[in-house]
Amino acid sequence: MLGWDYMIGNSETAYNKVASLVMGFKESILEEKERKKDERNWKRIALRVLANILVLMLLASSAYGVVLVVERSQEPLESPSWLRANEVTLVVAGIGIVFPNIFDLIGNMEAYHPRITLRWQLGRPQN
Repeated sequence: MLGWDYMIGNSETAYNKVASLVMGFKESILEEKERKKDERNWKRIALRVLANILVLMLLASSAYGVVLVVERSQEPLESPSWLRANEVTLVVAGIGIVFPNIFDLIGNMEAYHPRITLRWQLGRPQN
């Protein structure tokens, strides 16, 4: 019977419309609660500053690690081993596997709204 209220012929489509409206209301209420939170919470500000420092340290360490192994790869190999021959690939792959997980943990530490967390994650440079 909900189809008649929305001028929709299929009742399943009407139920989807109702679910969409309910989700929209829930998101609006959650956003209003987020706006009313005290943004001057010094603990939260300190965590966010720490998170940004950690991100900068991770980016600097990854750049340093890549530069270090690339410079080592330019040197002639005295005793060629598999590890020495593939160290650039291993370091870059390791950074690509480990660092996104660390960035995710840092994002959780910041305690932002999930939508804002997603925007920060997309805005931060990924390796």
